[in-house]
Amino acid sequence: MSLDETLDRMRAFAAELEQFDDALQQSRIALENRHAEAAVAWQDAFAREYAEAWAPLHAGLECWCLREGPEYRHFVTEKLRALSQYLDGER
Repeated sequence: MSLDETLDRMRAFAAELEQFDDALQQSRIALENRHAEAAVAWQDAFAREYAEAWAPLHAGLECWCLREGPEYRHFVTEKLRALSQYLDGER
């Protein structure tokens, strides 16, 4: 695969990653809102069990959406910029 093809694929990947991250962020917010709404009326033992099962997933979603995702998108953007500059310098 040529570097031009690599650049094209990296651009496509960056766009897909952005769409994925945006959709995941929207889903995370919607889930948090639904959990808050349900918590008012849902106060039984199963609610506590569910909360314990939800906690690791929620932590992972928050970690990706608030820290890892933006860091990785920045990393991909920097690699795209560097490759683009390298290729533009050769032309």
